[in-house]
Amino acid sequence: MRPVNSLALHDPLSGILGLIGDPGGKWIVSQGRSGPAQVHRADDLLPGAGGVGETRSNPVHIQREGDSFAAPALILPPSPDQAAAPLPGLRPGVPALVLPHAEGFAVACTGSGRRVVDVPSPKGAGMLTSLLAFCAWSTRDGPHVLAGYESGMLALWRLAQPPAPLASCGLSKQPLLALARCPVRGRGVAAGPRAALLPFRLELGGKRELERETEHEVDQRTSAPTSDGSSHNDDHQWAEAAPRISRGTRVPLSSAGVDCLALRSDGRLLALGGWDGRVRVFAFPSLRPLASLAVSGECSELI
Repeated sequence: MRPVNSLALHDPLSGILGLIGDPGGKWIVSQGRSGPAQVHRADDLLPGAGGVGETRSNPVHIQREGDSFAAPALILPPSPDQAAAPLPGLRPGVPALVLPHAEGFAVACTGSGRRVVDVPSPKGAGMLTSLLAFCAWSTRDGPHVLAGYESGMLALWRLAQPPAPLASCGLSKQPLLALARCPVRGRGVAAGPRAALLPFRLELGGKRELERETEHEVDQRTSAPTSDGSSHNDDHQWAEAAPRISRGTRVPLSSAGVDCLALRSDGRLLALGGWDGRVRVFAFPSLRPLASLAVSGECSELI
């Protein structure tokens, strides 16, 4: 493997905190610890006819307030030919960018750079330290964001319904620096400065069946007439369940400090990038350790 190009995208003091691309390979987003985020067309980052170093790159700059230590995220539409955009102000079929800043996070259109939603951090939560974006298209609720904060709070936001989070939970008393979620299993894990993984369960809500009644309760209810004189003949009761985040049992690690978590697409393996320069692999959701690999002498921030 050899590099085909080398570009200075951000100020050297800012560095590059996040570098993400959409699965279609059209967009690449870069973000440093300070300054604007940049949205590039992937083709523009390839070398031009003049060779390495010569490009046509003319990125869209998206301004943000203050510094941030959280990486950006993309909201992907359900399909390139979707009829409607996930949020007003976004373009159909075009990914949206979730951009962290000093006071919370914003959502912007990758095509124009226009910010369409601003979500402030909850009172007392501190600085936003990690985020994870996903779309719950099955519940018709559209884009959601899981946000981790300096106080150790984990909050679930539905972007069509700010400014209050749908659910929140205190996972730790330390900042949550990394998040991962498996949409199929409804489970996730967070991590931070301490030598521990912090598993959690995320329930998006919706209709659920209530606990079954005793036979006596069913007999009483089904025999009682309704307002129209008929009897109940359905022994199932349903209720609208609120979204909920519940905390799991902590799993100790052999070394403190985690900067990055990543789940394999099938949700069975979890990779962790630690401050000690090692990448550790765990079975998920059991979090049983499987392997450890030394990759550098410094922290592993991107997996």
